[in-house]
Amino acid sequence: MRTADGNRVASVIHLAAYFDLTGEPNPKYEQVTVRSMERLLRKLKEFEVEQFVFASTVLVHAPGGHGQRIYEDWPLDPKLP
Repeated sequence: MRTADGNRVASVIHLAAYFDLTGEPNPKYEQVTVRSMERLLRKLKEFEVEQFVFASTVLVHAPGGHGQRIYEDWPLDPKLP
């Protein structure tokens, strides 16, 4: 990336996470959600990043209608195990 575009990054959008609906502990959560985020942040310290966006799960929000956008202030209503 640096070779092609230099040291400056306008935005990083982080969407990767692991989640399963069983309710059982799973080592993939720690590996993918926590450790991968740590590795990404360590590498990004080498760049000039203007904006970092982390999108967490929307599974804690009440469902909306088909195509309806859900925002941060959307009502909470988790239906998970």
